Amino acid sequence: MSFTIDDAHRGLQELGIEESQPEYVPGMVLLGSLFYGPNGDRLSRWMKGCGVKGCRMRVREISRRYRENGIWDKRRIDSEPYLDEETGIMAFILDVLVGSGQAERGEGDGPLYSKTGQSMTEVAVEALQEVMV
Repeated sequence: MSFTIDDAHRGLQELGIEESQPEYVPGMVLLGSLFYGPNGDRLSRWMKGCGVKGCRMRVREISRRYRENGIWDKRRIDSEPYLDEETGIMAFILDVLVGSGQAERGEGDGPLYSKTGQSMTEVAVEALQEVMV
């Protein structure tokens, strides 16, 4: 059994992320990478059936953001924060915001996030508000 586009779509819907939102494609890329690895070209081929215009270029840009922010390296995804029962969903959503260019991930005692002019707490609250609407 393989992880499909439909599986990813349902997973994002459960988090409140719909196709019309800017977080949708970064979410698809991040979910897909958990199953198929951090390879933008492979993920572009996997996503081909989801009807995203300019998919290959968008996936490349999102992949670059994930690498620049330490979420991906050549062989692995820093997905450990997603396993925390209390904060895992928030960590995933914040990483999706990184992929969409709305936040940056820093280093510290666990991942830290920032957005120009905002603290990581403000970014987290804003992210929750957007997906819970």
